[in-house]
Amino acid sequence: MVNKTERLAVPLGQLSTSPEFREMCNANGFNTLNDILRFKVSELTRKSLFGMRMLRELIALLEVNEATDLLID
Repeated sequence: MVNKTERLAVPLGQLSTSPEFREMCNANGFNTLNDILRFKVSELTRKSLFGMRMLRELIALLEVNEATDLLID
């Protein structure tokens, strides 16, 4: 069984995400969910291409990985 830490380190390209989410991640240099979680929500919303739709998709990905508790802000 893969633990939460390992799931958050999986390359985003291996996760089921929208093309827009992948584009946003590429634009900001995010390779894993851990890369995204280094930032507070208020910081993420100032990143390139990161709006409310991207936040909703991020929350959905974190829910699937039982990691919503790691989202700060």
